[in-house]
This record gives sequence, structure tokens and C-alpha cells, in this order.
Amino acid sequence: CFTCSWNHCDVLICCLLMDWRKLFRTGKAADVFQYYTTLTSSEKQELLSQLHAIPISQLCSFVEEAKKSQCNNKNVVKPYVGQVCTTYLERDAEEICMGTAEGYRAISSNQVAAVVLAGGQGSCVGFDGPKGIYDIGLTSGKSLFQLMSERILKLCNLSHTYADKFAKSKNVGSNGDLSALSSDLPTIPFYIMTSPMNDAETREYFKQSNYFGLDSKDVSFFVQGVLPCLSDENGN
Repeated sequence: CFTCSWNHCDVLICCLLMDWRKLFRTGKAADVFQYYTTLTSSEKQELLSQLHAIPISQLCSFVEEAKKSQCNNKNVVKPYVGQVCTTYLERDAEEICMGTAEGYRAISSNQVAAVVLAGGQGSCVGFDGPKGIYDIGLTSGKSLFQLMSERILKLCNLSHTYADKFAKSKNVGSNGDLSALSSDLPTIPFYIMTSPMNDAETREYFKQSNYFGLDSKDVSFFVQGVLPCLSDENGN
């Protein structure tokens, strides 16, 4: 008979460790446990929690597919040789007017949305937070998120005011059909991609800023997926 000093948590950690060691060894990633013995109990729990979130089998599959792709000459990327769209400055006044009218028509018909991939941090500019809220040095003090939001709101108002005028003057849009134009102020749904690191901070920033005049139901946030960095057998 003996007295066991382990508690429930210790037993659970031990069982999880055995399972994850086996799983990551199969995926040739057992080195994630290299410094496990130097961690405190809470740090060990945090490590196992992080490992639990990694789809190791799927990750290994990605790596194998990438290796095969490198060996397959059919997947070599080549320069694009097709027709390249001209720039705004290369268009004549007629084309610009038609394009503007069509853009306003689409917005007024609620056929346009905006998306920004804002998952990155501002570490490259010495800012510990989402890039979108960084002070870029404007005299107005406005952030990138504020500029984007205000431009979306401005577009909604412009399209509501001028879509009918532009479309009638050039008889463009849906073959000249203006029936799709609404008398209500159109909306441009704003989709913002965040990361696990800055999702909460980004959402709170918009909330505290009253969404910069946008309706909160028109602003949606979604978190990008993340995978660990990988290296080959040589550590590259």
C-alpha cells in the first residue's frame, strides 16, 4: 500500500502527454517536446492545450503535398502572358463615366461588399496591436480602419445620390434598367479578417468607435486560421 501524491490534473496531463508524444512522433514533430521537462505545471498545460489545437495529421498531409508539388514540373509558375487591364489614367472620359455609373448602380442595388485582410500585427512599425488601428501620422489622427469605414459610408451616400443621374445620362447599368435602384440608402457590408492575436482588440476598437458611423450589423469579423511554422530536416 502506498500514498499517491498525484492529483487528477497530474494524471490527466500525463495521459495527454503520452498520447500527444505518440501522435507528434508519427508526424515527425516530436521535437516540440524537447524542452517539456523544463516547464512549470501551468506551462505544460498551456503547451498541451496548444498542441491539441494543431491538426497534426492534416498538417503532415499539407507538407507531403507541398513536397510533391515541388517535384512536379507541371506546377511551375510562369509569367502571365494574357491581356492586362489598363489603368484609370489610360481610360477616356466616356469609359470613366460609364464605369463610375456602373459602380454606383451596383452599390445602389446592394451588390457590393468590402473585405479587408487585417490579421497582421503592427510589429514591423514598432506597434503592439492591429495594423488597422495604428496612427499613420495623418494630421486628422485617423486610423486605417477609420479611413476605410468613412469611405464606405461616403460611397453609400454618393451612390444613393448620383446612381440614377449617372445611369440616365449614359443609359448604362443593367441594359438601362433602373428598376433595381432602391430609394433607401444602400449598404456595403464590411468584412474584416482578424487573427487569434488581435480579434478581440479589433472588435472592441470598432465598438468603442461606434463603428465610425456604419451600422454595426453591416460590419462582420472573422478570424483567419493559423498553422505553426515548419522547417525541414536541416532546420530551414
